[in-house]
Amino acid sequence: MFMDSKHMMFVPNVTDDIGNMDLLGTQLLGLSLVAIYSMVISWAYFFPLKRLKKLRISKSTEVIGHDTIMNARSKGLDLDQL
Repeated sequence: MFMDSKHMMFVPNVTDDIGNMDLLGTQLLGLSLVAIYSMVISWAYFFPLKRLKKLRISKSTEVIGHDTIMNARSKGLDLDQL
């Protein structure tokens, strides 16, 4: 079943009606345009962050573990000795 843009309701899939293939092509075109749009927006957002090195945490936090550090601070443990 495909969405009929004229009546805004579902139209049963009839084998002798070639119009349903046009609707499938329109849906595939829309899907590809949304995929391309989201890739471009994601690249525009993440590429500068990667170049500015804002996507990673510090190496010491990475080695010790971010969860360990967050839990130690909430429990009042001093990690400055590490």
